[in-house]
Amino acid sequence: MFSDGITTAGSAEHAALRDASKALAAAGFERADAIVDGGIQDTASLKALTTADFPSDGVVMDARLPLETIAHKLGSATLPAMKVTVPGAAWVWPDTIEARSRATRCWSTPICRPMRRCGW
Repeated sequence: MFSDGITTAGSAEHAALRDASKALAAAGFERADAIVDGGIQDTASLKALTTADFPSDGVVMDARLPLETIAHKLGSATLPAMKVTVPGAAWVWPDTIEARSRATRCWSTPICRPMRRCGW
C-alpha cells in the first residue's frame, strides 16, 4: 500500500486494523507492505498492519528510497522479529530487531563486552 498511515475514515485502533488484516488473510493475502510518503506519518499503524495476522510479515519503507531498493525489499522474504541478547551484558538496545526484509542490513560488532559495575 502507498500511504502516510493517517486514518481519515474508519477506526484508528490497532485492534480494528488487526481484525481487517485477519479478513484479508482469510481471503488469501500472504503479506502486506507499506510504502510511506507524506509530511505527517503514522508508521506505528502501518507497522501494526504489516505485521498482523498474515502468513508473512511485511515491511514499512520510505517512498524516498531508490526504486531499486523498494523493488528489492518488496520481492524479498522477511525475517521475524528477533530478541537481541548479549551474554553477560547488563542491558542491550534495542532489545528487539523488528521484522525486516532480508535486504535490510544489520550490523554487529565483536567489541561488545559485559558492563562492569562502578565501585562508588
